[in-house]
Amino acid sequence: MIFGRSDNFAETADSSPAAWKISRTAWLVILLGFALRLYLFFRIPIINQDGFLYIQQAKALYYGLFDAVIDCYEYLPNYPFLIAAAYKIFGDWVTAARTVSLIFGTLTLIPLYLIYRRFFPAALSTVTLLAFALIPSFILVSSDVMRGPMYWFFSASGMFLFLFHMDEQSGGRAPASSFRIFTLMTLSCLFFLMGTWARIECGMFIIISAVYLLFSGQKRKYFSLFSFLLPVLIIILGGFIFACVSRADILELLKPERIFSRAAEFFSKYSEIRKNLALLAEQELPGFTPFFFPKVRNLIWLIALGTLAVQIVETLFYIFFLILIIGIANTFRRIPAEPKLMYISLLSVSALLVLYAQIIYNWAMTSRFTFLFLLPAFVFSGFGIERISEYIQKKTDWKQPFTYILICVLMISAASAKTLRASYVKDKEVYEEIGTCIAEREKNSRSVDVAGAFDDIKKIHFYANLNYEGAPCFDEFCEMDKRNEQDLRKVRHFGCHYFVWDEKGWKSAMPEKLKDKTKFIYIREWQTSRHGKMILYEVRQ
Repeated sequence: MIFGRSDNFAETADSSPAAWKISRTAWLVILLGFALRLYLFFRIPIINQDGFLYIQQAKALYYGLFDAVIDCYEYLPNYPFLIAAAYKIFGDWVTAARTVSLIFGTLTLIPLYLIYRRFFPAALSTVTLLAFALIPSFILVSSDVMRGPMYWFFSASGMFLFLFHMDEQSGGRAPASSFRIFTLMTLSCLFFLMGTWARIECGMFIIISAVYLLFSGQKRKYFSLFSFLLPVLIIILGGFIFACVSRADILELLKPERIFSRAAEFFSKYSEIRKNLALLAEQELPGFTPFFFPKVRNLIWLIALGTLAVQIVETLFYIFFLILIIGIANTFRRIPAEPKLMYISLLSVSALLVLYAQIIYNWAMTSRFTFLFLLPAFVFSGFGIERISEYIQKKTDWKQPFTYILICVLMISAASAKTLRASYVKDKEVYEEIGTCIAEREKNSRSVDVAGAFDDIKKIHFYANLNYEGAPCFDEFCEMDKRNEQDLRKVRHFGCHYFVWDEKGWKSAMPEKLKDKTKFIYIREWQTSRHGKMILYEVRQ
């Protein structure tokens, strides 16, 4: 049976694989991963709206406007620093930001391969790497403006060094020198810290790794634990000294308390949801029976669990989820006896708990969030591929290389097709066109506020100010709540420079006020299927 137990872990895993050696076939997989990401880089020009915030921070850093760094987004990750550096090379903010993601999304494949080599021979590690490299969501995020690729790379690098240290401390080997232990553990923590700087949830890797060291039975664990936590202690001490000398509020800027505050907020949010559902149960809402809300109120935990499970399945594109499940089923009994598997399992389970808590907290769950779980857990996919290969060999008498080739062909056929067919809504290009039109009129000489009665007005504002040598934020008053004459007065009252009228959003006839050419100057119009006719006006004060 394909889910039957396989006990050849010790036989298939190299006892002492070359720590830094990457096979030629693995380099071809990395090259393929880069090609797929580069393909989406040019095929999909639309960027995630969160990317506007990181580019704004990068502009503030580049132009030396340090007071504006956290005006739009209260947390400063390391991503904007690299965007600012890349801008010096490319001279285009969007290209610079996407290139940073492209590079780190591709580089992540290197430490992942090295992690798989701690468990499998080169051939199986390469096939496992191919599976991860083909995940459509992983490819898409690697070509967008997001922090994910940076935290993937640093987290995977930290895990590799930690696992390498575990191998060196395992029984039957000459004890590693103090310098070697210190170097590996310190670098591992530094990589995790860089990942945490990119995305705060990566702090989980530091906490779980430290806990694992504390309760492990490995040699010189206390020295290893001290070496691992030393960078954290130095940063805390250095930050305290810097804050005292410069009187800067470092904690306000980096907000490390979010690692622990989210745990308390999880319980408060859970109670709040139950309380609100209890209030709804007392009302006779049309379309609901009196029994609906009381039942849902007691099943919040299950709904959140289902949300997480569905998101992981969708992210793994079904075929890779099946491989992962087969791998977990065939290694479950071995986990307590294998320290490296135990470490990977602890990281995976902890990641699931963090993601589960996040769903309860704000019910926001997308594919990019699930990589907190997939980075460590995908190791089990290697065992799944191994088991599938053994099953095919028994049924066909094929040699192992041929079964690996078959598995690779099936994975490439299933996953790459979705990537190659990836598309976007063409209508969304209109926001950049309108913003560029404004920028050309203004010649990037000033910061402009653009008002409109639709959420995507933020995108027009972003492109209108993209090449302005400043770092303006979108003012919320520019997003109109209502579509009436009174709100049009507010557009002038708050000093907005431009206004975009959308036909489908307003539904009613064009307001008479827009026909007043002394206050609203017609510039240009665009026809879209999403908004209908869109007309750009310059607002005269």
